[in-house]
This record gives sequence, structure tokens and C-alpha cells, in this order.
Amino acid sequence: MGLQRLEDELFPVARAAVDVTGLTLVDIEAIPQRGVLFRFVIDAEAGITIKDCVRVDRIVSEVLAESSLVNGDYGVEVTSPGLDRRLRRKEEYDHFRGRQIQVIERLDEGSREYRGILGGLDGDHVLIEVDGKEMRIQQDRIAKACLLADGVGKKQPSGRGR
Repeated sequence: MGLQRLEDELFPVARAAVDVTGLTLVDIEAIPQRGVLFRFVIDAEAGITIKDCVRVDRIVSEVLAESSLVNGDYGVEVTSPGLDRRLRRKEEYDHFRGRQIQVIERLDEGSREYRGILGGLDGDHVLIEVDGKEMRIQQDRIAKACLLADGVGKKQPSGRGR
């Protein structure tokens, strides 16, 4: 089984287990090493503490131990999203709504960069407010989307489209 498929199949199971803690599982990344390192990214309205990471480490380690999807050696890492997180999952576009974001859109010739306030998802389009205007970018045309560290807690648009 490929790592992306493994991530996709483990995500809903691990998310349900983490949800009971009041925290949110934002992402799972399976990183090939001597075996696989599973990086679990968690978030909460009030932020993440080391105690939260330890508690979720125990929970997801149990999920992995009971899973028939995981064979061989593996490790577990639990972390917060970080200030300049790269968005990988569709769910993250709604989770981080209201945060400042940088999006690189693939065009037929080249690319275009946008910086603005993330408005979430509308179907298969990511919504971004740039200079007071709502931009709709088809998700499959996004080459890269990252939260901006200077946008922590800011909800007003201060982006620029190019």
C-alpha cells in the first residue's frame, strides 16, 4: 500500500480517536525511514501544549497498534500545525478559515501567487479574500498553499494578488 493511501485510510480512524480529547487531528503524514514515521498534526482553539502531544501520542499509538493497515517498524510524532504550515488536506482549508494564507495557483503558462485571508472551501474551490475581493481558486490547480506566520490571529485582509 502506498504511503498516501495509508495516510488517507488511517486519517478518519485516528481523527475519531483524537476528537474525544477535544483536540482536532489536522493531518497525518507518513514519512519513509527505517519503516515509517507517522507525523500527527493536532490543533485546538486555545493552542497545543506538550501535555496534549503526549496524550495524543498514546491514543494514536494505540490506534496504530490495533490497525491491520500498519505492518513492520514505525514511529510516532505528534506536533502542532506550526505558524507557517503547508496545507495538504482538503479539511485544512475549512479548519484554518480566517487565517492569512499564501496560495500558488498553477496556470497553463506559469503560476500566480495570492496572499490574503482564507475563506474556506466552496465545493472544489478554495476561497481567499485578497484586497477586499473574494478569489475562487480551483483546488486541483493549487501548487502550494501555506499559512503565513505574520497572519496569526489576524482576520482582516492584507493580501495582494499578482
